[in-house]
Amino acid sequence: MTALEDRVPAIAVSTGGLETPVPDRILGALRPTDDFVVSLVDRLRARARGGRLLPQGVGLGIDHPVLGADGTGTARGADVTTQDPRPILKSGYADDGDGTWKATVGVVGEPAHPGTDVASVEAGRISVSPIAPGWNPGPADHARTAALLAGLRP
Repeated sequence: MTALEDRVPAIAVSTGGLETPVPDRILGALRPTDDFVVSLVDRLRARARGGRLLPQGVGLGIDHPVLGADGTGTARGADVTTQDPRPILKSGYADDGDGTWKATVGVVGEPAHPGTDVASVEAGRISVSPIAPGWNPGPADHARTAALLAGLRP
């Protein structure tokens, strides 16, 4: 988001969850993720014909699912989505019983909103979300970007 705030075109790419250390299947998913991103950028460059790849102030958030035992499975498709507004992490405090408190952080287990990045990835599909400094772009920029992305395939 900071890049977009500074008027720098940006693509944010995510593969896998919030696990540490990073499991081998997430590392395996990096190759299909990279292949998808390269083909997407090539497509945008071809359509731009030397001009802007995306509307001014709009970037992309790409979320690639981790599929198959080794992470190299093929996604079931690609969707143009919005960013899910639900929080991902929830913080809290736990009393250690000795007068001290421990900070805790957990993953929120709420269901994804339909049509969002999280719902797409949970369905084994690649999510491509137009993004803006304020979160999701306005309807006009989202529609212009979605038109550029129509027909995407893994």
